[in-house]
Amino acid sequence: NGTEQQVVTFEYGSIPFNAVLLLDASTSMAGERLSAAVEAADNFARKQQPLDQTKLLVFADRLIHETPFTNLPAILTLGLGGIEARGGSAVSDALALGCARLERERGRRVLVLLSDGLDVDSVLDLDRVRTTARRAQAVVYWLRTGSAVADDAAYVTLWRQPEANARIPRGISDLVEESGGRTLEVAYLLALPRLASAASPDAVS
Repeated sequence: NGTEQQVVTFEYGSIPFNAVLLLDASTSMAGERLSAAVEAADNFARKQQPLDQTKLLVFADRLIHETPFTNLPAILTLGLGGIEARGGSAVSDALALGCARLERERGRRVLVLLSDGLDVDSVLDLDRVRTTARRAQAVVYWLRTGSAVADDAAYVTLWRQPEANARIPRGISDLVEESGGRTLEVAYLLALPRLASAASPDAVS
């Protein structure tokens, strides 16, 4: 927040972390996008190290499914098989919720968003989300599945005008960059599981 901080320790090593996986199951994710995202979440869960903890949040225009923080892949993936793409999307609200969940946890914090970035139902703006992310000190990764709607497409939603909607994908990318994470554009949906491995415990630092 613009205040210089003194570095107390700086070291390299395999440090356990707490992660939140945000999986977008809205209508715009139907078909291959959702299938690939589910497979990526499953892959991420199975790449955990013994002391890592992960929580899965599945969302559309509301929270659909939530697991506790756990190291057991069977618990994380239990609800993935029956997920269907339906409803609107509230990506900003889901990001804020994920960061809030992480804020309560100790140690290294990571948030991974599996989404096309299309947001039509969020109440919170990205400035509020950015504040929550800073407070949680979470590194944010966006595995972007691609979208049928261009970033600068003009569309009106219940809460926002077209200009505000067009800023959302750019705002998510800015949030990711500020946190020290990465946005990974998925040109081929079948590559998504491999990209999830790239953001898995062994690769996140």
